[in-house]
Amino acid sequence: VHAMGGADKASVDARYELLRYYTLTNDRLYTRMDVDAFLRKEIMLAFGKEEAPRIYIRIRIEGAGGARMLQRGLYIDLEFKDRKNYEDAKHLNFDTLMQQRITNLSCIAMPIIVTLKNLEE
Repeated sequence: VHAMGGADKASVDARYELLRYYTLTNDRLYTRMDVDAFLRKEIMLAFGKEEAPRIYIRIRIEGAGGARMLQRGLYIDLEFKDRKNYEDAKHLNFDTLMQQRITNLSCIAMPIIVTLKNLEE
């Protein structure tokens, strides 16, 4: 894979994650596995291959407060094992960014809530 837009050549791990992401549903997020693969790819791109294992992804469906009633929502918790990555994610507004990207790429009709958590606290 040649460099694109000034980026370095993709590593073996990056190619594996990209292949896994692209083979699931071709840029659309339908299932929990699709969302998980998308988040893993974005975390690796934002924080690097070395830091990706230190960031845990928890995806669950629970009740969420709607305009007129309680409705189900997709809750995504990004749990950071160390303060440095947590602070970097807060600085990048990573939760809002991921929430917007998932909403744009998915056909999920329920609210999507992404939160950042620091496991050191």
